[in-house]
Amino acid sequence: MKKLVLFIAFTIGMIGSIFAQDVKKKVLIEGYVTSPAIFGGFTPRAYQTFAQFGDRHSLDDHEIIIVHGNCYNCSGADFDTINDGMFHEEYAKGMNSIGANGFPNVSFDRFPAIGVPYTDDFQTNYNIYTQLDPDASINVITNYDPTTRELNVSADIQFVNSTQNYRLALALTEHKVHRPDELEYSQWNFFSPFWPDGVNSGGTIQDSMAAYGVEYWKRTPRVESIYVKHPHVAREIMPSFEGDPNSLPQNTEAGETYNHEFETYKVPTDYRPEMMRAVVLLISDGGLINNVNGAWVNGNPASVRSNFVENDLLVYPNPARNSINVNHPNIKISSYKILNMVGEEVLSGNLNSSTINIESLNSGTYLIMMNEEYSNQTYFKKFIK
Repeated sequence: MKKLVLFIAFTIGMIGSIFAQDVKKKVLIEGYVTSPAIFGGFTPRAYQTFAQFGDRHSLDDHEIIIVHGNCYNCSGADFDTINDGMFHEEYAKGMNSIGANGFPNVSFDRFPAIGVPYTDDFQTNYNIYTQLDPDASINVITNYDPTTRELNVSADIQFVNSTQNYRLALALTEHKVHRPDELEYSQWNFFSPFWPDGVNSGGTIQDSMAAYGVEYWKRTPRVESIYVKHPHVAREIMPSFEGDPNSLPQNTEAGETYNHEFETYKVPTDYRPEMMRAVVLLISDGGLINNVNGAWVNGNPASVRSNFVENDLLVYPNPARNSINVNHPNIKISSYKILNMVGEEVLSGNLNSSTINIESLNSGTYLIMMNEEYSNQTYFKKFIK
């Protein structure tokens, strides 16, 4: 009998281990910024951090939401009366409640905000939270109707541990928000070379400040909205920052899967569904994020990360004569291969500078394959000689 009890206990333990092995932990990164007001002057550096991080880490490992606060009524800022066009009041108040009271700021899994996200603590904190064991996996299903612009999101939550008082929330984001004619979407910039002497807050780092296609160290103190693409912007949080207490049973059982359908959301006509992501948050009784997962609203674009990187990857001049330059504001290209239009390799090498000598190539159209140093991701561009 004793052996039978031990065997049952061992079997249950093995089943629990099997469940646990199937659950992937993803980290929720919530940034807190503001853009057109002067208190958003350090936001470009936060954008650079987010961009570099995103180019090195897949969305298989994390979800990122950047919440915009508003500095219309910031203390001492009565001279700066421009609203942030991406301001989300409820989400901003939620960020304030976990200690994000200045710009820029960041929180991992709703633990207390750690301050400006460009410190060394950013990667260190991320690494810590990837090691936490979640209680459940999340599968997110999106259904978007382009005719009605109605979005329906549901989630299957499979628990590996029995829990109490968990809840769900749905965040909707839009990546690279671009409103070229609206001042509310401009970006204040402390890294501009055009500040009067003694005012420039960029210091010694200003000559490397670039993100999402904008070289802030070359731009004016207020970067016009025509140049700026704001990343991972929080567009909605449903039903609230704290989540819906009725979205899951009060007591959830290990091995059980629970489905929840969120309220239908009508995507505003000035939002781009192809750049939107639905992010489901599993929130513990204490308000922390136990796990998170997301899905693209309008299907899942192939190689989304590659598309985002390639949009900012420049190969110029094009057409070229003797050389081409390769440039990306956030990633480092380590090596390249150049192919002709029948797929033959005609030139290759390591990229030690941004310039590649192409004098040996005949006139024609070529494809350059570029490998990123940190991820070994390959990107492609065409050019003409």
